[in-house]
Amino acid sequence: RPEAVLDLLAALVDAALVEVREEGRETRHHLLETIRQHAAAELAARGETDAVRERHARWCLAWAEETARALGPHDPSAAPALEREMGNLRAALGAAVDGVVSEEEGMRLVGALGFFWELRGHYAEARRWLSALLE
Repeated sequence: RPEAVLDLLAALVDAALVEVREEGRETRHHLLETIRQHAAAELAARGETDAVRERHARWCLAWAEETARALGPHDPSAAPALEREMGNLRAALGAAVDGVVSEEEGMRLVGALGFFWELRGHYAEARRWLSALLE
């Protein structure tokens, strides 16, 4: 239920475990680094790290493909949204390189990000991810 997620998020903000940041016209929520590290350790202890990385990577892939589709292959208005999500998108690419999701999914993500990297002149990053996926 979406309401339950929002209630949980509000409780985490109230407990000062999640930061709220206004970024442009968007509100973003960020886990404190110590909380992120604790959560990662808990996931590892339970053997759930790869399952969470897989779900995250697939969400990122769907989001990136939808963004590329909705805004067109070379629309620079997509750049700010992609820039804000680059940490998530790089984590998803890392999951593909690590074999958590398929090489095909990794390549699709590279394809969805290609116009962004070209627009920003991030050719070296594009080459690194593409090379890593092809190895």
